[in-house]
Amino acid sequence: MTFCLCFLALSYLVMSFTTPTNGKYTYFIYVAFEGVSAAGITSAILNFIYDYVSYENRTSALALNGAISGLTGFLTTLAITPLFNHVQSVQQSGGKFLGLNIYAQQFLSVVAFVLTIVLILYNVLVIGKIKRNADKETASLDN
Repeated sequence: MTFCLCFLALSYLVMSFTTPTNGKYTYFIYVAFEGVSAAGITSAILNFIYDYVSYENRTSALALNGAISGLTGFLTTLAITPLFNHVQSVQQSGGKFLGLNIYAQQFLSVVAFVLTIVLILYNVLVIGKIKRNADKETASLDN
């Protein structure tokens, strides 16, 4: 999972440097990195459920995961839209950051990059220390 999240962070980092002049190259790199990460992250989420949730609760965990993911996506869109519009209006009025034009997509990519780094740290420092339920089930099968 951490490996795939690193690819996701790289994809956001690439997008933070994407402008209209270099977009045809950097967007291709972004899509490649994001595609690699999406495949691994999707599998890892299912593996987390199988590793950490008891057999009896897996169906509920999968349903809860889908519901939370959908709700989070919807609420994130509602929360980010005003920020996106503000950055876009600043850019259209000639505003610059460190002497460079900043596009709303670049700003949001930086935000996504930072949040992905936080998620990587959480994955390593917290989730990595939780005892897996699969280890308990395997131990009970051995007896």
